[in-house]
Amino acid sequence: MNGARSLCTSDSTEGATMQSLRALGFTDRQPEYASTKLGFDMGGWELTAQEMVNLSMVPIVNVTGLLHTPRILADIQIQILQTFDQPEMAAAFLVFSLDRHKCDLKTLPDWWSLGEANLDLHPVVQERKQYEEHMKAWRARPHCRMEADHARLFRRQLRAAILDLVGEERARLFFDGQVLRVALADKEIAVLATGETWPHSVAWPLNAETKLPGRFKDHLVTLGFFEGNLDLENYRYSGAMELW
Repeated sequence: MNGARSLCTSDSTEGATMQSLRALGFTDRQPEYASTKLGFDMGGWELTAQEMVNLSMVPIVNVTGLLHTPRILADIQIQILQTFDQPEMAAAFLVFSLDRHKCDLKTLPDWWSLGEANLDLHPVVQERKQYEEHMKAWRARPHCRMEADHARLFRRQLRAAILDLVGEERARLFFDGQVLRVALADKEIAVLATGETWPHSVAWPLNAETKLPGRFKDHLVTLGFFEGNLDLENYRYSGAMELW
């Protein structure tokens, strides 16, 4: 076969990921499309790994296999960057991709527990964790809910107040767990709402041209502040945290 060579224990030209796979127990197989091919016996079927370039011209290690059981026939295709110099990283990528087939594996390889313990190294897992943390922070943001009638009263009073503005004025919003209060120029607006007491007030720059929601679609209307933005219905305004 073209490119074939005698099997050896290592290749000085192979990348970091292939060396990491060796550390996990992958051993040499007869090369096909690359100078080095590694394999791992998964108990009745085999994972093989070869260095190549994917369709996006990114150097990868392509890990493939055919999982065939009485219950399932699965074509395993895992692309790993060639730069993983930690076996934990390679194990995490393998486990992340194979986890859906865990119940169909006769035995779990020794590196499975290593991969599970380091799944947070996988970028998808990191993105999920960041999203969960972001959503947790969003749910804990200062916010309150007004019944639609109270929201309409809030909008009507606020609209009347901003029409009297000359230039830009800073409104200060605070919710004490029962009443949403807005101080703007020499006026104060107060409406009933529900939710947790805000830990701080919110500064809201307003002027006579500020647009407010035209209608409220739901029975409850949420006013919330998160990451420098004040949200009311489907409108978003710049805001800032401020001590009350």
